[in-house]
Amino acid sequence: MFIRFLQEKYHNDFKELVEAWGEKDTQDLTDFADVRYPSDKSEAYKKASPGKKADIDAFWQQYQDQAIREEEDENV
Repeated sequence: MFIRFLQEKYHNDFKELVEAWGEKDTQDLTDFADVRYPSDKSEAYKKASPGKKADIDAFWQQYQDQAIREEEDENV
């Protein structure tokens, strides 16, 4: 799910991801398939570049937004 999110955001262009995240966060990656599932509470998150943190935050935010919409629909 996170890989698909990134592929959509970066138009399936791994170079765009590398530019956004920086060399430090992509040095061990060769393509999207190498990206690990994110946690916003891990040590890796704390050390991540601002670009990578923003993508992780946006990924998790979409699920929070979905949960809020579903809860609102149930209360209508």
